[in-house]
Amino acid sequence: MSLFAAAKRRVVLLSVLSIAALALFFGLFFGLNYPEVVRQGWPITRCTVLDSHIDQRFCCQKSCGSVCIGAPFGAPTCSSITSQINNQFNPLQCAANPSSCPATSGACSGGYKCCQQCCDSCQTCSQSCSSTSGGSSSCGTKCSSYSCNCRCCSSTSTLSCTYTCPTCYTDVFTVTYKTYGGQTVNATVRADMGKDNGKATRYLDEHRVGSTSKCFYNPKNLSEVLFDIKFTSWKWAITAIFGMVPLLAIACYFAFICCCAPCIACCRGAKGSFGRGRKPGAAIEADTNGEKNDIAPIGRRSSSGSSRRRRHTTELLTPEKKRMDMPVAHREPDDGEKS
Repeated sequence: MSLFAAAKRRVVLLSVLSIAALALFFGLFFGLNYPEVVRQGWPITRCTVLDSHIDQRFCCQKSCGSVCIGAPFGAPTCSSITSQINNQFNPLQCAANPSSCPATSGACSGGYKCCQQCCDSCQTCSQSCSSTSGGSSSCGTKCSSYSCNCRCCSSTSTLSCTYTCPTCYTDVFTVTYKTYGGQTVNATVRADMGKDNGKATRYLDEHRVGSTSKCFYNPKNLSEVLFDIKFTSWKWAITAIFGMVPLLAIACYFAFICCCAPCIACCRGAKGSFGRGRKPGAAIEADTNGEKNDIAPIGRRSSSGSSRRRRHTTELLTPEKKRMDMPVAHREPDDGEKS
């Protein structure tokens, strides 16, 4: 019954892990990679650049240290100050009139955080009994401690954090192209370059106003155009590490349980039955010519085999040995005895 329960728990655990791994894989794939796979089927055409420029924007981010202390009095919340700067202010306008913009870096409140957790120590005990060969039984109690009744014993409602608002850059192109059906479409192409101003400038130089280059358009949404539809390496790396590796680990474990474990059990069973099948007292006997006889248990040898061995041994004795083995009443005296 215990073996069946253990096998049942193993199957349930394997099923739960498989469902979780599949959900994680499909979530990552359809969230990160599937749009790029769909773009590979977009039709190719030629786009002519009508206008281009670089958009600048703030891309604020917060950072909270490991020290659990409260923010300075009057510090704004991190979410409100970063959202305000990102959505309401522009780096070019703030550079022209700094007094009209809030500070692009400073202290902010990260909200509530539990700094330390306190737990009680609880104990659980189990009793187990075992019987000896004499028929008596002995019982023992085993106890183990664990943490329980955990609670936050040190916290702050205004965690001290800092925010910074660097400038991020986006290349914006106005292009015109023709679809396979001959329709002329004007569209906007946007390429986010993050905080790399040099990269944004180089990409703008590659697609100057009046230049024509290949591009790809979405047949279901003609206003969606891209100059490049290559796969993004970091997106596929995330899917491979956090999506495919757990699936492969579960598949290998399942293969071991279904294929390798039964083979190992069979090999152990065969080895045990071989050791138990050999009878005690069996020995390998050798005749006088050095040849091996069949294995036979001691005390169960046939009388015919014994007589044959005795006969064979007698034939190999020398005449002197034969005479010495004869009874004294039937043997003839030798020359020394006659004298």
